[in-house]
Amino acid sequence: MLPELNIGWGYAWWFPATYVLITISIVAIYGREFSKRFFRFPKSESIKQKIPVLLGAALFGRAIMIYSIFVPLELNTLWLWIGAFIFLIGALLTAIAMINFATTSQDQPVRKGMYRFSRNPIQVLAIIMWIGVGIVTLSWIIFGACLLLAVVSYPSIRAQERYCLETYGDAYREYMKSTPRYLLFG
Repeated sequence: MLPELNIGWGYAWWFPATYVLITISIVAIYGREFSKRFFRFPKSESIKQKIPVLLGAALFGRAIMIYSIFVPLELNTLWLWIGAFIFLIGALLTAIAMINFATTSQDQPVRKGMYRFSRNPIQVLAIIMWIGVGIVTLSWIIFGACLLLAVVSYPSIRAQERYCLETYGDAYREYMKSTPRYLLFG
């Protein structure tokens, strides 16, 4: 039921390594202020709200990355190319969303670039990227973790929205009316 886990050139470690390199590069380019803002833990009212936030970010998000390092790739298959394409599109759009975030003044909500299509493009695109890795590896574990990540991300997204409402007030309220939480709905 569980695949044999190893590591080597023909394994899926390329995908989390690409994502980590993109994130590190953007943090290096846009500096400390960006990283403090980007990696900020959203305010939550209670421990009950913090648990799903921590589960989403720490457990499922990092677990997908760590597990995928050891999963072998089936080279020269249609699944490899389809999944890699989905991952690369997700990674490219994630980089654009991070740059949109980094280049927006802290005194206003981010509304440009990828944030015109979703109030939470980085979270949405992360799930898309890891679905791509799930296709590449044909791993039910990665697909399941993506599903769980999507579910447990909701409290984190709500906490971020509360923070933005407290910080930006009516400007963010208007943005919420014109932009979906995810891509096509929410």
